[in-house]
Amino acid sequence: MRVTKLKIHEFRKFKNNEVKFGKKLTCISGHNAVGKSTILGILANSSELNKKTGTTINGGAFRADLKEIMKFSEEFDPSGSQKCTLEFTDLPNITQEPYLESISFRATWQKKGKENNKRYRLLPMPTEERHTVRKYKFPTLYLGMSRLYPIGEVDDKNVNPDRIKSLTDEEKNFVHDNHKWILANNDSYKSSHSVNLKNTKKTGFGIETEQYDALSNSAGQDNLGQILLSLLSFKRLKKNMGEDWVGGLLLIDEVDATLHPIAQNRLFDFLSDFSKTYDIQIIFTTHSLSLLEHIDKNIDQINHYHESENRPLKSIELNYLSTDHGSMKVHTDLNVQDIKSDLLNTYSFNKKNEIKIYSEDNEARWFFDELIGYCKQKNFIKFSSNKLEHVSVSLGKNQLLKLLRGDFNYFSKNLTLLDGDVEDDDIRKELRGVVTNYSPSDGKTYNIIKLPGGESPEKLLWDYALDLPEGHPFYADNPKGISFKKTSFIDNGPNSANYTSKHQRENFKEWFKDHELEMNQLIWFWLDDHQETVVSFLREFKFAHDFVAKSNLFDEIIINDDLIKSIEEKEAFSGQNL
Repeated sequence: MRVTKLKIHEFRKFKNNEVKFGKKLTCISGHNAVGKSTILGILANSSELNKKTGTTINGGAFRADLKEIMKFSEEFDPSGSQKCTLEFTDLPNITQEPYLESISFRATWQKKGKENNKRYRLLPMPTEERHTVRKYKFPTLYLGMSRLYPIGEVDDKNVNPDRIKSLTDEEKNFVHDNHKWILANNDSYKSSHSVNLKNTKKTGFGIETEQYDALSNSAGQDNLGQILLSLLSFKRLKKNMGEDWVGGLLLIDEVDATLHPIAQNRLFDFLSDFSKTYDIQIIFTTHSLSLLEHIDKNIDQINHYHESENRPLKSIELNYLSTDHGSMKVHTDLNVQDIKSDLLNTYSFNKKNEIKIYSEDNEARWFFDELIGYCKQKNFIKFSSNKLEHVSVSLGKNQLLKLLRGDFNYFSKNLTLLDGDVEDDDIRKELRGVVTNYSPSDGKTYNIIKLPGGESPEKLLWDYALDLPEGHPFYADNPKGISFKKTSFIDNGPNSANYTSKHQRENFKEWFKDHELEMNQLIWFWLDDHQETVVSFLREFKFAHDFVAKSNLFDEIIINDDLIKSIEEKEAFSGQNL
């Protein structure tokens, strides 16, 4: 069962608005206090599953309490009928309590307890086919990430860590492997802990490693752990229910909270795969620009039709809420630039701090983004105010250099990104008379960046994978599980019969595209194993970046020189002792 649409007739800021939901994922974005949480509250209130049928990992029910998501006022939240209507598809065939394709809700204030306290309720409206006001029997969970308690920030006297004993080995691996992959964390995990916070109903999450205990986790580790436990709860419930499984609904408010941009993107990719595998519909809110950009690149449609409208039900939906001229609007057709403009309160996106990057292909752009993301996560980069914007063109090295030579005044205000296999002499030859002293060894790269490693990204990672032993975590702890072996990975490599182009470079590119998930994991092992190469690249990047920034009157990038020097000195000392 899936929810396809929410029609809000009149509820708070909403009046005659529609919100569409994707088959797998739905992103809802907009300014603060615009109504994103209101949508999640309505959805959370529509369905639940009693504990007799199944409970979460922590023993809770698959339900959400409306008052924990939204606060109500008798003055501004009046009673009334036809407040909103939810539409569904893929309904379960249960005759005892029929599921309808649409269900409307009314609002009422009800007295509760002897003190005549009142509570606000949204109740299903009875129809001829469905006489009850009960919620649909459908497992639903809500997570408000920005409102969770990060256990690392709570006084030790008020926390009570308790190892989650109910996890099987398979379930523990599910949590640990995905937690490590999303955060790009290579620590050795020992156990997962549920952390009860005294005098509250809140529960935290902590990972114990060989380096730190569960109470030392960051807010990002805590939040991600709670998301994974919720997903694991659905996974276990689906297994236990067997043929009675009809799907589930996970609602996450501010999914990006406390997570680094790379972790946000990886979490989105993981949620997409999980939703498809376990038939879970996931709806979340965010106003992270980097995550919205990533989502924009991944929206696609699948061949699934909603019979009542005969239209494709998208795999991913993006709804953007705005209050244009005082009235609420729900946009489903805005591009990322429009969304950026509104979130940043500008009429058009402010490009004055944007540096364009011209590069050879998508693989180069991907490798560059992973490098910069890694440098930021490791605190090698302390400050960078300029936006780096890739120009989505595919040009060979000679074409890129000819552009630079042909109009140096223009292209020197942008970055030129080349693969690591481009020879310095070729660059000097092509730019003779324009740039007279291009010399990376002296730090003089002007606006030109070469990727590290001396090879194309796909060839570099292939060679690295070949050299890794069978027991390396890339093979042994890969999320694909026991079926992922080095032998099968190598046997299906770019030199196999799977890739038949006469040009080896094209075979590598196709292989790289076919193994995107593995590449996203492999790159971080390579980066960890080649930190001296990474910081060398960072110094060259800083020179090129600052050269371009100065041409545009932008700020320079600030690197963590002490940390970088410590890595360089460690490598130099290691080299002396070989």
